[in-house]
Amino acid sequence: MMRRMGEILNASSDWGSDEPNPMLEPLGICTRNDCAVQLSMHLPEMYEEAILTQASMEEFLANQDPGALVSCAIGMMHLASHHAVMIMPVLEWVADLLNEFA
Repeated sequence: MMRRMGEILNASSDWGSDEPNPMLEPLGICTRNDCAVQLSMHLPEMYEEAILTQASMEEFLANQDPGALVSCAIGMMHLASHHAVMIMPVLEWVADLLNEFA
């Protein structure tokens, strides 16, 4: 899934120019290709982890299992601290690029 998403993102002509974004350089995201790599790596993982986190919450609500609540909390912290930190700046950059051509 990650490979296919990378191919789709790199093939898109709607990304605009490949000019570096200085705001993203500290994250190692300098070009359109860097954005595609980050999106193709993080979005599929975020989707899977969101499904697992939802399942943990449903298990907790159904059985009041404290272990399920802990799994849910850990999943949410991981999504926020690992994926959101890397993906939000990329999504904002892509949105800005797309708005320029809208």
